Amino acid sequence: MKIRISILAVCFAMLLWLAGCEQRIRINPFDPKGDGLTPVELSLTPGQSVVKLRWRVHQIVGFTGFRVYRSANTNRNFQLLAELSSKQREYIDSTVTTSRWYFYRVSVLGKSVESEPSNVEKVLLGPGEVWILTRYGYSIHHYSYDLQSRLGIYNTDFPPIDWDWDLENNRIWLATAQFGYVTRLDVNSGSEDFFIRDSLRYPIDVQWVPHSNALFILDVEQRKIFRLVNQELSTAVRLPSDEYRQFCLDNQGHLWVLGQRDALRFNLFGEQQDRIIFNSGFTGRDILCDDSFFYLLAANDSTSASWLFKVSAETGEAEQFQIPGTLVKIRKTGADDYFWAVESLGENIHRLVKLSAAGQRLLELKSVSFLDDVQINPYDKSIITVSRLEDFISLLDSTGTVISSQNRIYDPIKVKIR
Repeated sequence: MKIRISILAVCFAMLLWLAGCEQRIRINPFDPKGDGLTPVELSLTPGQSVVKLRWRVHQIVGFTGFRVYRSANTNRNFQLLAELSSKQREYIDSTVTTSRWYFYRVSVLGKSVESEPSNVEKVLLGPGEVWILTRYGYSIHHYSYDLQSRLGIYNTDFPPIDWDWDLENNRIWLATAQFGYVTRLDVNSGSEDFFIRDSLRYPIDVQWVPHSNALFILDVEQRKIFRLVNQELSTAVRLPSDEYRQFCLDNQGHLWVLGQRDALRFNLFGEQQDRIIFNSGFTGRDILCDDSFFYLLAANDSTSASWLFKVSAETGEAEQFQIPGTLVKIRKTGADDYFWAVESLGENIHRLVKLSAAGQRLLELKSVSFLDDVQINPYDKSIITVSRLEDFISLLDSTGTVISSQNRIYDPIKVKIR
C-alpha cells in the first residue's frame, strides 16, 4: 500500500513539473509557438523637440539587445529606428517635428530571434504643456501638449475651486471655497507651503499680479475683494449687494468685478469708477481682461440672446454687440480678431462657437457635454476643453477638429497652458 501511494505521489509531482515546464515554454518570448506575450513595457516622455523612450524588461534571460521601431501618422508600417545593446533602457529620438503623430514600439533580441513587440505608444509634439486642476480629485495634473503623457501630479489638502500662477516663483495659488481657505502650492517641492484660514469665508476666485507681487481674492460671502501682500491680508474693495461670479485686473490697474446684474470697475484704492448695467433678464456670465480691453459677456436664457461688451482699459469707452444664442464663456488670445465662446443649448449641453471681433458667428462645433473650461494655446491657437461631467479633456486644432483626448483624470474643472 505504501509503495502504491509513493508511486502516485511521484506521478503527481512529475505532472506538476511537466505542467510548469510547459508553462515556462509557453511564455518564452522567443518561442514562435508561444502565446504572444511581450517581455518589454514602453513609456514615452515628450519634450519640446525630442521624445524620450524608456522601457522595463520583465524577468527573462539570454537576450542580446533591443530594437526601437517608429511609424509616422499611423499605427502601421513601423520602420527600424535603432538597434541597442542589452544594457540600454532608454533612447532619445531627436529626428522628430511638431504637428505630426509618431508611434513607437520596442522588441527584445535573442540569438537570431526577436520577441513580440511591446505596447505601442504615440506622441504629438507641440508648443506648451497642459496643467489641469481637479476639485474632488484633490490634485493638479501636468500633461504633455498632446494629453498623452502625464509629466507630474501634485496633491492638494482641500478641494480647490479656482487657481492662478505665480510664474516667477513657480507657485500656484488655490481658492478652496467650501473650507474658506486660500493656499499656495510650491511646484518645486510638490507641497502646499502657505495657508490663509481665518479671515476668509467663501473665496471663489484668485488672481496673482506679478508687478505688484500681490494676490487678489474674491470672497462672495463677505462681498469683498482682499489683497494679500507679503503674506499680509487687507481689504481692497467692498462690494455692493449682488451675487458675484468672478473678477479680473487689466493692465491699467483697474479691477473689474462681474455680478448678476452688472459689472463694476474699481481702482486699486477701492474707489468705484464705472458700472455697466445689464438689460432686464440678462445676467453676467463671463469676463476677460487682455492688454488693451476688458470684455464682458451677459446672456438671457429665456430669449437665447447675449451681449458682448468691449471696454477700453485706458478710456473706459464701451462698444457692445448683440449675439444670438445663450453664451456662457468667452475666450481670446492677444491681438486675435476673433473669439471662441461656449454656447449653452440646454441643461448640461454646450458647443463651441467661433465669433468675429464684432460678434458674428464664423463657426459652430457639434454639441458636447457641459464644458467647465476652455483655454486657447497662445503659441499655436489650439484649444483645450474640459468636461467635468464626463471626466473628459480634449485638444482641438485652431479649426475645432479634435486632435487628442484624455479621460483618466477624475473631476477636472480648469486648465492652463504654459
